Amino acid sequence: MKQMKLYAFGKFFAMAAIAGAIAAGCEEKGSDIPYKSTPYAYIGSDNECMPTGGTISVEFSDAPRGCEIGMLVDNDYNTKFVTSHKSFNLIWNGDGSVAVLSYSLVSANDCPECDPVSWTLSGSPDNKSWKTLDTQSGVVFSERGELKKFEISNTTAYKYYRLKIRDNKGSENTQIAEWGLQVAEGTVEFVDIRDRLPELMALASGWSNSDVTPMGNRFEKAREATADDLAWLANASENPPVEAAGIGGNWISCPVNLYPYGSPVPADVNQHAIGDCCMCAVFASLAYMHPDFIKNIIKVNGSTYKVTMYNPKGEPITVAVNNEFICDGNGNISQLSGKNNTACWSTIMEKALMKYEYVYRVDYPIGGIGTEWSAPPFTGCGDSFAFSPESLTPDQMSRVAKTVVDLGYIAICGFRQNDVIVDDPFKSVSAHAFTVMYPQKSGALFACRNPWGGAAGSPDGKEDGVMNIWNDGTVPQLIDFRIVYPGKASDFPKRGVGPYTPPSFSQRSFWLAPHLSSFYGLDSFEL
Repeated sequence: MKQMKLYAFGKFFAMAAIAGAIAAGCEEKGSDIPYKSTPYAYIGSDNECMPTGGTISVEFSDAPRGCEIGMLVDNDYNTKFVTSHKSFNLIWNGDGSVAVLSYSLVSANDCPECDPVSWTLSGSPDNKSWKTLDTQSGVVFSERGELKKFEISNTTAYKYYRLKIRDNKGSENTQIAEWGLQVAEGTVEFVDIRDRLPELMALASGWSNSDVTPMGNRFEKAREATADDLAWLANASENPPVEAAGIGGNWISCPVNLYPYGSPVPADVNQHAIGDCCMCAVFASLAYMHPDFIKNIIKVNGSTYKVTMYNPKGEPITVAVNNEFICDGNGNISQLSGKNNTACWSTIMEKALMKYEYVYRVDYPIGGIGTEWSAPPFTGCGDSFAFSPESLTPDQMSRVAKTVVDLGYIAICGFRQNDVIVDDPFKSVSAHAFTVMYPQKSGALFACRNPWGGAAGSPDGKEDGVMNIWNDGTVPQLIDFRIVYPGKASDFPKRGVGPYTPPSFSQRSFWLAPHLSSFYGLDSFEL
């Protein structure tokens, strides 16, 4: 990013300021017209950055168009707030008084020298008398889009919170992608499902707990990584063999839009040629309930990406990948992707798992990898259990599904019979994993999403593969569950998880690989 400082000449900004604003990644529309940003923005009660609705404000009106103060709390790592000051005040005025227990900052997408390095957080009941709650200095953001969370000791509810930025890393300008406040009310503490549904847990089976490792019994006999292995995993220039995916193709450089919708959503998970539906369903579950967890474990450095994962002993490691992905002869991504074959966070995480499995050989290659194998490398926890078909009544299934989603567990379901009408016209697919969600329609037991991004029987795929499960006397008896403890993801709860509403996206043909169509007992079809 070029240095940006705005100078006013009468009613006009210098052209250098316009160029600087554009270089900062901001949208300077109508740049020949003088522009003065509004130093405040209103946010609704449904926002995911602040505990309530209210107003966020800054003392200066110099943000370039597209980088105004509202970008600081839009839950989008792709946007940012920019000001041509090293020292300034940010104030959140909430609709009610809340006791903040922690806060977070996210570094912007470029210009490390524009990162804040020192600041003070204070609270006030009246915007006049302020109580210092936390002071930081010498903070370094090592990556772009890096979330740093700071715990504070506070039991007092304040209506106003002020973040006073005192200095940055050296630039004339300061930029921040996101600012968030977390409070006692609305914060989801981890609850063991055995305490919530004790009478139903007696019906559970297939426990994967281990006395040897927190990663679960599937990881007890994993290969031991050498120092060279760890160096290879951390080297983004090193690709695993294509065979690690269980398919053919070539590594081809592709553009990456890490978060096409601003934050991870299930719509970013669209399975193609690799038969790793369980892993895909896990990723969609994390995007549905813990999107900030995904943002936290992926660190961007230009065209390379570092993913925080956990080795078979449950110890954190770094797995780095580049922007080369397995593509077919037509240049289409054969891996997991976002809509319209867009490489995104899910593509990055799938490739990271390829490298991981190539070293540790827990379940190699990843085609056919199970839920119990695919979740722990990212969450650090392999505790899981299952409910087999017909072990639960329909009402019990509804209770289990809604409870696990409410508690933030990774919940996957499947059908033991193929081609059964589930949610007319959508049909079941056997030997396939679906993400469990809250029901979209009143009266449904729960909903589930197909990682294909569409569903068998779907007229156009625009519903993103979501089917409601009804108590129709047939379908519930065909369903089994695999439920995995969320591990590290539970530190990043999403407030107010409800029925999934697919984002608006342009529909394009979705080609299901022939070998998958055959495996699932379907004709090849487009979604």
